[in-house]
Amino acid sequence: MNYLNYANHVITAPDTYQRRFDLDLPQEPENEWVKQGKRVALLALPFVGLYRPIGSAISVTMGSVRAVTHLNEAVSQEKDWKKCSLAMAQTALAVTSVAATVFSFAIGLYVITAVDGAQGVFRTCVYLKEGEFQKCGEEALQAIASGFYLCFMATGVLEAILISTLFQAVISLYQARQDYAKGNYLEAFAKLAMGGIRFHQAHQYKQMIDRRNFMQKVEKYQKLIERAIKGRNVRHLIENPLANLKDQVEENKAILINGDEEVDFGSNFHGHGKGLIKGSNLTFRTKVVDGKEMLELDFKINHAFREKIGQTVVDFSKLKKDEVSEILAMTGSHVKGIHIEKEPLMVGDTEVGTSIMDRIMGENGKEPILTLEGLGSISICTDEFKPNLYDRIVVQMDADKTIYDLHEMISFMDLDEALLVSSLEDMERLKIGHLFRNYFPGEATQFERTEEFFSLSIEDLKRKIVETSPEMEGLFTSSLDKMEAREIVPGRVRYTIPEIADKVRELGGFALTTAITGAYSDEEMFERVATMLEMGLISAETRLSNNIDAGGLTKGREFMSGGADSVYLQMLTQQNCKDQMSFDVLYHSKVRMLVSLDALETGSYQYFEDSFGNRQMVEDDWHGIEDYKSRSNILDFTKKLEEAHVERSLWWAGWIGGQWVEKERDWWKYDRNEVMLKERLDPKFFQAIVVADEETQTNLLAYLRDRSLVAQDSLGNETIHNIAVDRFIRVATNISEDLGVV
Repeated sequence: MNYLNYANHVITAPDTYQRRFDLDLPQEPENEWVKQGKRVALLALPFVGLYRPIGSAISVTMGSVRAVTHLNEAVSQEKDWKKCSLAMAQTALAVTSVAATVFSFAIGLYVITAVDGAQGVFRTCVYLKEGEFQKCGEEALQAIASGFYLCFMATGVLEAILISTLFQAVISLYQARQDYAKGNYLEAFAKLAMGGIRFHQAHQYKQMIDRRNFMQKVEKYQKLIERAIKGRNVRHLIENPLANLKDQVEENKAILINGDEEVDFGSNFHGHGKGLIKGSNLTFRTKVVDGKEMLELDFKINHAFREKIGQTVVDFSKLKKDEVSEILAMTGSHVKGIHIEKEPLMVGDTEVGTSIMDRIMGENGKEPILTLEGLGSISICTDEFKPNLYDRIVVQMDADKTIYDLHEMISFMDLDEALLVSSLEDMERLKIGHLFRNYFPGEATQFERTEEFFSLSIEDLKRKIVETSPEMEGLFTSSLDKMEAREIVPGRVRYTIPEIADKVRELGGFALTTAITGAYSDEEMFERVATMLEMGLISAETRLSNNIDAGGLTKGREFMSGGADSVYLQMLTQQNCKDQMSFDVLYHSKVRMLVSLDALETGSYQYFEDSFGNRQMVEDDWHGIEDYKSRSNILDFTKKLEEAHVERSLWWAGWIGGQWVEKERDWWKYDRNEVMLKERLDPKFFQAIVVADEETQTNLLAYLRDRSLVAQDSLGNETIHNIAVDRFIRVATNISEDLGVV
């Protein structure tokens, strides 16, 4: 099927329909009625075939007639095994062409033209050998016309269809002369008329060639022509792991269980996109849009390439629709037209990203969608102040389209590398960037946004990084080869830095924690806990992309800050344990999760204050929001937290009963710290649940039993995630070492 899809995509179906109808019908019919019927058919069919929309029906019908004709010949020649074998072979070819036409008109037309051309060459040789030079010449012309017709279908080169059409015109005039000499005036007139039509078609092709040559010299058209040609070049995708796209998407769905519900997180594929795709991850999902099943591709591109994508949109907006359509037709593109509209920015089925400025300007968060008529649409975000969405590309096309159609679509945006398999060097570069970013976030953020980061060889890249941050030389030696792939959800991968968790522990890190927020009843809170224990902690963007209730901060705020693609935690240190820090000073929650520091191994970014997961390259002292490019790495962050001791200071003062009263309380510096992990935290990293009182502990445990989340070990003891329930669900108001988080 993959090869048929490939052939169907690369073969160009010409506007000019050509077929040897004389070969479909019996060569020497004995019955007079059949003879007259053949005469009428040969007169009418070439003109009927000029109406392109019924070409498929004609091909199937006449292919079937040809199959029956040759089958009858085979039966009548059963005593002559050579003629019988030849007739059976032609029958098989005719059946093949019909079957191919049913699958694809272009493939069927290519097969029958190839068969006719081959037979024409054979008959030319036979007539030449027999001295039938008139017939030899006619067959030679037919074979040449078929050859150039095939050449056009295979390459889309306009000169080929021009030559083929001219030969067809000459053949029609030649046959008209013969029929006139025989007294077949009706046939002569019909073929003379057809010759005139063919010359007119040839003139139109000549005009197209002249127009194409002119446009190729005009700068504003050159890039569009190059992209259209590049989009048709798909041979390199034949052996691509995604070649059987529809089957691959269906087989690789990432399904997570939430109670009795199966939650589809799309079909994820790692190791694609060269340097273009962030994390080398692609996500496909099927969805229904306006009652029609669509296939959606979702990925993010590295920032170094983002500006070019924006410029491409600008380039398209400057071209007239009729000019674009003309160029697409000249290049044989499957895209019939391109137009740009502004639509609300969507993540999944939810409109997001609307800022106050958007409302003032009346844009309401609308962003451009490129519709490529005949294939699908590409949605992008042009607002760089929406960090999660600015690098995100969403492609939608009909569910029955193939990887070759997808390649042609994204080639118009210079995104065709997204489907390529990443090389070992590409993956090594990805790991180098990840390691650099986690140890030297400021330097890495600046460098990895340049094209140089992706163009240097691996050795030169390392050398450049070491010049900037000398400590990276030792890290390349000690850590790079130890980095391993870890799935966030099935098929979607991030790379681990194994030693980071232990280094954080050595510097005083104790655990990570996250509050259960946004729940206004125990039942709702317990349901969230159960969902987290089954599916993990999931970012707002990931939930919305898969149409799962997002919760969390307001959708606009998370996407404006840039934290929508992350889950939020806070760091607890050994010093917090010594100070017996109250959980109440953190984000308030009646129930909270304690998380192993091992979760940090996939990489993180962090702030000392509540900065809403800021990804903007600006600092906002007024709101306490730290600058993304100036953020601390996780080791310096932990060290500073551990060194921050509790302070006692004035909390409240006022007159009570005629006396001035002052009250003091303990304040923990950096109690509003935040640690962001990308996309999803696997539930295996949950080490304990801390509740405020025993009643909550009892009720939560009962709820988890009802959800079948409490198991029994070999001794009959109840466990959650292989931890005894009395150790997993803890009653505590203060952080202390006896919580036993590992």
